[in-house]
Amino acid sequence: MNTPPRRRGPNHRLRHWFDRTGFSKTELAALIHQRARRHGHPNVAPDASRIRHWLTGEHPRPPVPQILTELFTERLGVPLTVTDLGLPGCDTPIMRDILDLAWLPTRTVNGISQYARSDLMLDRTDFETENTTVATGPELLRAVQPWATAHPDPLPNLTDAPHGRVGMTEVQQIEQATQVFRTWDNTHGGGLSRDAVVGQLKWAASLLDGPYTDTTGRSLFRAVADLAGVAAWMSFDVNLHAVAQHYFTLALHAAKEAGDRNLGAHILNCMARQMNHLHRPDDALELVQLAQYGARHSATATTRAILHSLEARSYAVMGRLDDFDRAAGHADEAFTHTNPDEDPIWVRFFDESEYHATIGICYQIAARTRPDHANRSASMINTAISQRNQSRVRSRAFDYIGLARTHLLQTELDGAHHAANTALQLTEHLNSTRVHDRLRELRDETTPHLNDPLIRDVHERINTTLRRPEGP
Repeated sequence: MNTPPRRRGPNHRLRHWFDRTGFSKTELAALIHQRARRHGHPNVAPDASRIRHWLTGEHPRPPVPQILTELFTERLGVPLTVTDLGLPGCDTPIMRDILDLAWLPTRTVNGISQYARSDLMLDRTDFETENTTVATGPELLRAVQPWATAHPDPLPNLTDAPHGRVGMTEVQQIEQATQVFRTWDNTHGGGLSRDAVVGQLKWAASLLDGPYTDTTGRSLFRAVADLAGVAAWMSFDVNLHAVAQHYFTLALHAAKEAGDRNLGAHILNCMARQMNHLHRPDDALELVQLAQYGARHSATATTRAILHSLEARSYAVMGRLDDFDRAAGHADEAFTHTNPDEDPIWVRFFDESEYHATIGICYQIAARTRPDHANRSASMINTAISQRNQSRVRSRAFDYIGLARTHLLQTELDGAHHAANTALQLTEHLNSTRVHDRLRELRDETTPHLNDPLIRDVHERINTTLRRPEGP
């Protein structure tokens, strides 16, 4: 028995592109039939009524989705994917267009504009469908590896006038907005303002069409890359991993056009953190080492400290403790030379508290193999807590979750109870799936100690918190 076409709410994305083509339903139906015959599918012959059903939510069967992308791309001159049309993948992975994206300014501009626009039109259910497809391993490396040796290309839409239509005023507005969004993310989690960031990114990307001077153009690409990185980070924070990876990769392309190696290294650092979260330490290590190589001549001491810290974490997870010790030592050495005055805005989060928290968690992971590292972990995380800016609520929640997990390793159950309760109080103000994921890990680690009433209380409170609704 044939499965009936899947129906859902109106397909706003397909409607958007259909309206832009100017096709009538009858005209589009005829073109689909002609193209299907050319591809060896003579029985594919929709009528105007079927087109209407697709616009109202019915999903056409293959090969129609791919034919629609071909027809719309040819009509509009804009490279579209099945995903852009709000249709199932039909053997077109979510990252295919990113993996094949040429490292050229025009393709970067089109990619950011299209994806931000599509993101705004995409409903939550579609996001959850997309979220199952994340590039890993060689596929992921293939998408980002060209950054290490690529150089900025000549920008299109330049003007000889000393002041182009787009000037530094617009660049500064983007930078200021990005910093506001970054602050909101740190305080409330990614779920609160992700859509606002994507809307801002859509507007910012439109400015990349110029005209502008070369200096303004490079600064504009830098600002858009940083903003796209924040959109990616917020998406990652609320469990939209494929969406985040898409934005991260586009941000890396924009950083390349800006000629900013430090920004590119920062974006790869964020991608490595995502891979660590997804329990892909091998991929995280590859991304970190790519960042180290690509920014080897320009990285600030803070950037080097960040990358060595993430390198140490990957080694700790992989059980390569000699390599962990070496990387942790490099991170410590680099951090002693940090100078915030020379750091770009996107790495200034890595202050004393963040350094101690990051390395403290690394020692916690290593302590599962080498128990004597637990005391070092507790000491470093406590230092992070004492120095942490109170406005960084999500970071503070991570600090206390990390401390509770270290205390469990030490069988310091009173300390674990106190740290976990503090973390739970902080999560009440957050919309962050990452925090819930860490709480879930903490809960699982309390299981061997449930005979203790304090730990049993923590276990139950975490379960109550995890049952609360979350997400964007």
